[in-house]
Amino acid sequence: AAEAFLFFVDFTLLPLATGAAFHAATLDLTGGGARERLAVVEKLPAFSALFHWFLGGTLLFAAWMQVAVLREVLRPEVMDRVTALLGVGAVPGVIALGAPGGRPG
Repeated sequence: AAEAFLFFVDFTLLPLATGAAFHAATLDLTGGGARERLAVVEKLPAFSALFHWFLGGTLLFAAWMQVAVLREVLRPEVMDRVTALLGVGAVPGVIALGAPGGRPG
């Protein structure tokens, strides 16, 4: 049951929330107002949810890829220092910044 809940959160709620937050953060950059965006959400709720899920999933995948590249490029001592600075440990659902084997530093 716990695995199903984590799967649901990781692949449904987290991308949706990330996409919605990114969309809200870029209101000023794109020249649109919050009222216009909410009107689109009310008019096309399924498309809006799918759009935000896809946007959030893309952003999370890009962040995961950057961490994967850093694991391969940086020396283990540097990754250990980054892990210590961020306070990242072996927490379920969190990418461990450690050795390429997936062990936290």
